[in-house]
Formats: sequence, C-alpha cells, structure tokens
Amino acid sequence: MALEESKKRYQSIFENSPDSILEEDLSDVKNYLDEIVNKTGGNIRTILNENPDILYKCVSLVKIIDVNEATLKLFKSETKEELVKNFDKIFVPESYNDFKDAFIALFEGAKNFELETVNRTLTGENIDIKLKWSVVPGYETSYSMVLVSIINMTERKKAEVLLKQSGEQYRTMIEQSNDMIWMLDKEGNFTFFNKRSEEITGYTLKNWEGKSFAPIIHEEDLQKVSNMFINTMSGIPGQYNVRIK
Repeated sequence: MALEESKKRYQSIFENSPDSILEEDLSDVKNYLDEIVNKTGGNIRTILNENPDILYKCVSLVKIIDVNEATLKLFKSETKEELVKNFDKIFVPESYNDFKDAFIALFEGAKNFELETVNRTLTGENIDIKLKWSVVPGYETSYSMVLVSIINMTERKKAEVLLKQSGEQYRTMIEQSNDMIWMLDKEGNFTFFNKRSEEITGYTLKNWEGKSFAPIIHEEDLQKVSNMFINTMSGIPGQYNVRIK
C-alpha cells in the first residue's frame, strides 16, 4: 500500500512539474559503447571524434520511457508518441557535439552529468537548454532508468547577448566622450579612465589602476571631492568644479 502511494506521488510530481522531465533508458547506448571500445581497443573520445556515425547511432539508441507535460510544451509536441517518434529531430549539429561528452561520461560510469546545448522544437525553432541527467538508484550498472531534466535557457541567453551588446555600446560611448570620465571602487581607487582623461591629465589607467584618486586632486579641492565621493556612495549625486595636479 505504501509503495503504491509512493508511486502515485512520484507520478503526480513528474506530470505536474513546471520543468521538463524525461525518463530514459540508456542501457543500449552503454552496451554499444562498451562493445565498440572492447572490439577496437581505442580511446572512447577518439572513437567518437573520428566516427560521427557512432555518435549518431548512440542518439538513435536512446529510449524514451516517458515525458511530462512540460516536455511536450518545451518541444511543441502534441503527444508523447509524437515526441518519441521524432526524437532525432530535436537535435541540431551542435547538439551532437555537446552530447558527445555526455556519452563519454556515461561510458566512464558517471551517475550524473549536465550540459548546456541547443535543441530544436518539432516546429523548427532552436532553443537553448540546460540539461542534467541522473541515474536512478538501483540502475547504476544497467543505466536502464535515467531521469533527465531540462531547463529552457533561451530567453536568458538572449538577455545575455543584449546585455553584452549594451555594455559594449556604453563603453564605446564613454571612450569617445569629450568629458573626463573616471570609475572608482567603493574605496575610492581607480578602476577606469577614459581616453579623454588620459589626454587631459597625462595619467594612464595602467599607472593608476587600484590607486586612490586623492594624490591627483589639488590640495584645496581634496576635501570637497572626498565629500562628493561619500555623498555619491550614499546615493546622492552631485556636480562640482575641481582642479587636478
């Protein structure tokens, strides 16, 4: 009775999880790789690098036991049967190269593995994913029960690209500014000079990075600049005319 309740609870968690989860049987993949290495006596990585057909064969030997609703939504599949039937279609060339490491880990006896790669939905859109598989206890030798979880990283990857582009544009704007622009850490040490600052002062970031701003400020203005720095760190912006040495 307790076992039956446990199975029902697991099935409910599996089906209703917001994350993509698959149950896979990788036993045929493990046996195939063992057979290839035993037959050739070669290194598993070299074998897969030099024989893409073996890599493709490994993918074809993956058996999908079950998938949850989140997996169907992720890959835009109407039914579990449709996804299982078209499993090979979720792979793109980059996928095969990334999964090479997963198959090597499997051959070497790893019980957990994770990677980031690109897959494709059944409607043809590429998606960035983070995948992790774990061998279910009791199946460590056969690999006939492996849980695979997938997180859709597509929007995050897009945001990272936009952030990088934004950062590059911001840095270009600062570098080309006709104003002197400095950046300081919370201790008041230089972390950045723009080119205009170097041209006007004759100082370079190479010589001043990590050093305090105080020595280059005119003595009569130092207290004013120190107060301005404290106010800025407290979230109070200000604008002052100061002299440098």
